[in-house]
Amino acid sequence: GVRIIYVTSKLLPELVVDAVLELLPGVPASHARRRLHLFDTDDASSRPLTEKLLERPALLARIRELLRPGRSFIACYVVTELEKRLSELLQVPLLGTDPALGYWGSKAGSRELFARCGVPHPPGSPLVHNLDDLAEVAADLWEAHPELRRAVVKLNEGISGEGNAPLELAPLELAGCSAAERRRRLRNAIEHLPMPPPQWRELVAKQGALVEAWLDGGDDALSSPSVQGTIHPGGTVEILSTHEQILGGLSGQTYLGCRFPAEDAYRLELMRHGRAVGEALAAEGALERYAVDFIARRFNGQWDLQAIEVNLRQGGTTHPTMALRAITSGQLDPDSGRFLAPTGQALHYVASDNVSHPALRGLLP
Repeated sequence: GVRIIYVTSKLLPELVVDAVLELLPGVPASHARRRLHLFDTDDASSRPLTEKLLERPALLARIRELLRPGRSFIACYVVTELEKRLSELLQVPLLGTDPALGYWGSKAGSRELFARCGVPHPPGSPLVHNLDDLAEVAADLWEAHPELRRAVVKLNEGISGEGNAPLELAPLELAGCSAAERRRRLRNAIEHLPMPPPQWRELVAKQGALVEAWLDGGDDALSSPSVQGTIHPGGTVEILSTHEQILGGLSGQTYLGCRFPAEDAYRLELMRHGRAVGEALAAEGALERYAVDFIARRFNGQWDLQAIEVNLRQGGTTHPTMALRAITSGQLDPDSGRFLAPTGQALHYVASDNVSHPALRGLLP
């Protein structure tokens, strides 16, 4: 009896739609296709899809005709004021966190949540809004932790590592200079940060930035696990998955994909921390998907987990988990953190939403 209304910027090729529907177990693709209603705005610009929808009252009227009063809701990747307007216009509940609570998904808000929940996280600075203050708090951080050889500067609302840049401290030889000279050297280094967005200086002024200790050390390479959960209406928290994130890009902090599940050695601890953060978010009124990213290091055979940020939205690990559930009818075992098929077999995957290369341009589905 489920009906899905799916909206995209451009029309989805039927080949793609059929390929996805063929994966559904126990449902003939032809039956599913009759209950799937596809709409598009025929606008390939990079503006938000919801903005395009709000500009098209005739399209919204066609969508409204298919809605079932009291039996419909809106699900989307991220909730902004645009989605709130769409929800009010269609008179359909929006399953997602109110944008007014977006602070808890920022870098500064994440650190506040971790402190409140007792979840371990790296030393860091308060939020500042200009490069001079950024140099000042970076100096404060180094003076409190003079063993630091590197820090990371984070835009408060950066996504997928695109707002992070390493700040190399070792070459600055901060120990051998005065406090004033230390700040001058840091200010000069910050001026030349390899931050991905070209307009990052304007973003510092607009949204703020902070400095955090770069986590080094351990017996071997660091890993970047994450835990994903959902907050149901009423406040119940459900842990959905754990992943090892695959990172790359200019500074090695851009999300490229994931492996499921996270390592056995710390998976249950990840889930415990993820639940604590989810319950704190639920108490603030958050809803639906959230994720917490960590750095994992091993010292003398013991793993150390440090939380680095909260994502109050769907993310790169959301769709693979949804696909796994849909095509296997399995479920997550809360005692082991493994995903079990109905036969009891443990299932695994590697996924990416970042498979790109200039040579692929122009290829049809």
